Amino acid sequence: MHRVIILIIVLILAGVGIVGAALSTQAERTLEALVDRDGTLKGPRITAVTDASTVTLNCATTDQVNITALAQGVTLANPSGSCKDGKLYKFRIKSAASQTITWGAMFRAGTDITPLLAATTGSNKTDYLGFLYNAADTKMDYAAKAVGF
Repeated sequence: MHRVIILIIVLILAGVGIVGAALSTQAERTLEALVDRDGTLKGPRITAVTDASTVTLNCATTDQVNITALAQGVTLANPSGSCKDGKLYKFRIKSAASQTITWGAMFRAGTDITPLLAATTGSNKTDYLGFLYNAADTKMDYAAKAVGF
């Protein structure tokens, strides 16, 4: 179904005579950015971690880190790889018992959502944390928190 919708959009964009080939080329680039080679829509790049004392988000390969069974305190270390300015990077953490979280120096909280989460909810609940990368300050800005799911 998604393939048909995307194909229709590409055909419409390519058929517009105002910009011609340039629009067609742009439509192809947009399609490549949205769809995998097998025709499925691209989603976030997810890395799954069962349990670890230190977790490092690699911005070059990962948009979201899922920690599925945290059983110890964890350090969320400064990211590696090339982070993209303004991009949202996420952590999804589940733990049976509340676990402490230590943050790398690149992570910072503003005045709306402060301080950085110090411990997981526990009780097999899921916590979601989102960070926007700020290239000007080389910081991961705490932009979203939803806990206890």
